[in-house]
Amino acid sequence: VKLQADCPTWNNLTALEYHFATQCLPGPLAWYAHQMHPFLLRLSVAATFIIEIPVAFFLICPDFILEFRWVGAFLQLCLQVLIILSGNYNFFNALTIALCLTLLSSEGAGPSSMGTREVLLPTAKGLSKYRFTKRPLNVSLCFGVLAWSFASMFKMNISGKEQPIIELIWDKAFCERIVIETCLPIAILAVFVSTIWSGRCIFHMNKTFRISKAFHLVICIVSIG
Repeated sequence: VKLQADCPTWNNLTALEYHFATQCLPGPLAWYAHQMHPFLLRLSVAATFIIEIPVAFFLICPDFILEFRWVGAFLQLCLQVLIILSGNYNFFNALTIALCLTLLSSEGAGPSSMGTREVLLPTAKGLSKYRFTKRPLNVSLCFGVLAWSFASMFKMNISGKEQPIIELIWDKAFCERIVIETCLPIAILAVFVSTIWSGRCIFHMNKTFRISKAFHLVICIVSIG
């Protein structure tokens, strides 16, 4: 939406230079956020683009690359918490957080292990079970996609005596082409595979995990709609 609106503040990555002072209900930290260095504010806008565009597709990844879901859910949770600290948007953030929590589930390889799988909430004990090192290829691929996304979307210059500069490369036309030619087919395929996998596995789970997987299946169905 931000790119489709063709708004100069988002295109120039300057939106947060005005947002904290002009939002409807600023939070207690909004004043401090407004005083941040312009480069940090522009970098925050760039991070918002990354989380809301490529990372959004991580949330519908199937179980065999569930590290993508974990990273996507974690980044979305961070974004929502920062929004809560800087502004009041009622239950909007709480709803997004609730959906992200359903994506933080322990890993399993198939129906044979479903009976012992459990839902992991973002607690210290739960986070210790994530075991990212068990599948380093998936983790490396995930962060590689994030790095590629940043490199393809933005141009940054932090060398020399001049102030650091970060610019958005994507424009409205390029965004529409990427969405239609790349993102949309990948999203449809990912949602289809994830829906089939969730529907197949939901009958082989214990009651606790079945609720979490049911939420995931609902998200996939809504995405297809």
